[in-house]
Amino acid sequence: MIRPKIHVVAGPTASGKTAHSLELAKALNTEIISFDSRQFYREMHIGTARPLPNELEEIPHHFLGTESLLAPLDAVSFAQKARPVLNSILDMKGSVVLVGGSGFYLNALLFDLDEMPPTPTAIRTQVSQLSLPELQAQVAAVDPIYFKETDIQNPARLRRALEVWLTSKKPWSAFRKSGLDKKNWEWNAELQLTILNPDRKELHQCIAKRTRQMIERGLKAEALSLIEYRTLPVMNTVGYQEWYAQSEESDREIEAQINAHTRQYARRQTTWFSKFKNQIEGLTIG
Repeated sequence: MIRPKIHVVAGPTASGKTAHSLELAKALNTEIISFDSRQFYREMHIGTARPLPNELEEIPHHFLGTESLLAPLDAVSFAQKARPVLNSILDMKGSVVLVGGSGFYLNALLFDLDEMPPTPTAIRTQVSQLSLPELQAQVAAVDPIYFKETDIQNPARLRRALEVWLTSKKPWSAFRKSGLDKKNWEWNAELQLTILNPDRKELHQCIAKRTRQMIERGLKAEALSLIEYRTLPVMNTVGYQEWYAQSEESDREIEAQINAHTRQYARRQTTWFSKFKNQIEGLTIG
């Protein structure tokens, strides 16, 4: 009996994941689930490089522009919503394509469903007002284990860890599973993993080209239309925050900042997916 297959297309931003996933889904006659944690939000279109309307018409997509940034979707909530969809597509089509660059959300969907306590609005508001140094200091104090292993320059991760502590008085590290484990593989399906990893020069060229296209499509106007939400954690996103600084930079200078920040983000993604690939290959799932 042929087992269903879960095809994962992952990699750094601007590496060509959208085009590759569309070709794969067409060939398999199946549907696509996005695990890109910014493309979830309907208000954030241009700056998140969400697929264009004609691309969405070709293949059914899930979790693109379905959420409001006023009701952010954390990794566990995403997994809880996406798992029934994934199972339904596998039952109907025999395969599914997962695509995105948010590795933590992919991990939650496939392996990690530890229950996190819901965060009260008051705590989320309180934490959102903290600066990066304040977040670093507080997370280091309440959850030193997580602080040593996470990207401490990533405010979103630090905010979530602090929210969990303030809500439950337990550290984030106490809720997480200890890495990937075959016993956590609950899918009656094979896993096919494709990590796109262009060479650095090519990726940097693709990043610059895409940033220019975004600006030509109206990125500045989109970002400024959301300025009232700029303090929300979800808005701490490359392509948006650069327009909110009170400074005299020209649009060209801001474009250069977006390119630089995107390159930095791509490096972090590449590192994460490299580790993930090694773990998956060690499990030999399928």
